[in-house]
This record gives sequence, C-alpha cells and structure tokens, in this order.
Amino acid sequence: MTVLNERQAVIVRRLLDGECLSVSRLAASFETSERTIRGDLTTVQDVLTRYGLGLSEAAGQGLGVVATAAQSKALLSSPEMNEMASGQRVPFLAARMLLLGTSTYDQLAELWIRRTPPEERSSVIPRATRLATSLTASASRTC
Repeated sequence: MTVLNERQAVIVRRLLDGECLSVSRLAASFETSERTIRGDLTTVQDVLTRYGLGLSEAAGQGLGVVATAAQSKALLSSPEMNEMASGQRVPFLAARMLLLGTSTYDQLAELWIRRTPPEERSSVIPRATRLATSLTASASRTC
C-alpha cells in the first residue's frame, strides 16, 4: 500500500473538490519543482486507479478527476489518505500534544498506532505501549 505524503494528499483533496490543476501551478503553490510534482502525480494516479478513478487532462485547463460522491468518500477515508509515513508521525504527534495539551500518553500511543500502515503495526505496537507506560510512570513521580 502506498501512503500519500502531505503534499500528495492535498493534491488528491483538491482534485476531488473539482479543481483543475496544472503541474506548473502546483509546483509554484508547493514551492517545489515541476519534476517533484510529476513524481507526486504518478503516485496520486496509482492511488486513484485503486479506487476506479484516474487523472484526465483538459486542454489548457490542467489535470482533473471525475468522481462520484461514494468514490470520493471511499478515497478520503482510505488508509492511503489517513496513515502517515514514519517520518511524518513524530512531528504530527508532537504538534498535537503541544497544541491540544489534553492528550494522555496512552491516547498519543493509540494515535501513533492508528497512523501507522498495517504492515508496520506489529513492530510499532510494543514500542508505543512501552513509551506510553514509561512516560506515564515518569510523569507520576514526585520530587
């Protein structure tokens, strides 16, 4: 399974919202190269294909996708759109903890596990559980 990075997920959401996107406009909006965007679009096309969708090119307008409400809902709630690559999970969890300030260590461990692709979960579950237990024990110690 391909987990989309944040830029690729934004591209998919914009396409499903009915936007026509050009490679040059995407590159400018993400402040990256057109080559990078073309690579992203290859990955996006692979994911779209799994949901019976595909990119289409409208002359002079850019790339688009035509999707039913059911197809859009299925893709937006898919693991490809909602799981994170390992390099994205730690910053996401740290930001959530800092911004919300209400997460318990157990909730963060559960979130870490949910955001991990299924094929990696068997190695993450014990680590997340140990980390939550350790942090909870450290936080409960008094000086």
